[in-house]
Amino acid sequence: RMKATCRLSHLLLKLKTPWQLQRQRCLCCLCLSLLALACAIRMAAADTTVMEEEACRVHKSFGTPAELKKEVLADQAALEVVANARAAIRDILDDKEKRLLVVAGPCSIHDRAAALEYASKLAPLAHELKNELVIVMRTYFEKPRSSVGWQGLINDPHLNDTFDMANGLKLARSLLVDINKLGLPCACEFLDPIVPSYISGVSHCNTLQHAATHC
Repeated sequence: RMKATCRLSHLLLKLKTPWQLQRQRCLCCLCLSLLALACAIRMAAADTTVMEEEACRVHKSFGTPAELKKEVLADQAALEVVANARAAIRDILDDKEKRLLVVAGPCSIHDRAAALEYASKLAPLAHELKNELVIVMRTYFEKPRSSVGWQGLINDPHLNDTFDMANGLKLARSLLVDINKLGLPCACEFLDPIVPSYISGVSHCNTLQHAATHC
């Protein structure tokens, strides 16, 4: 499936006319999303510890994913929320689940206390509507369209251009764990390819940002 998706993306690049180019962009985004989903499914069934450590070992200034996961542990209750939400979302995507998936929340989190307050109000609503909806809180920590200015909580948690990414990753993971403890699943958007390794296991529904705005 992954090879077929790559092949389809390659063929789409041959489209020339304006309306075809517009269709090309839409279909390429779809192909990238399908490829990312296929990779995520394959990785979920494998032991990715070695892969994560190897991918992140060059970033010695803020440690490895394993070190952060030991420092910011998710308890059994939080892990059960993760497992149950992922199963429900997977069934919805496979059309085995009739409930509607709803991702709601702040476009970009910059204040931990405010995010937890929002989560504490959303969690009871998610429980109340659980028979009709699977509500996931949007917890985006990166700013893909900010080629200038603030880059997001993970990259610049102090909002002062100090780029304390070690603290940003810790804040992001601890916030996800605390929201999970409320019984509320979390959705993230990934821009930096190393970030998923540090918050894996505590996010449920993830998207990949394809806009190349940091070039």
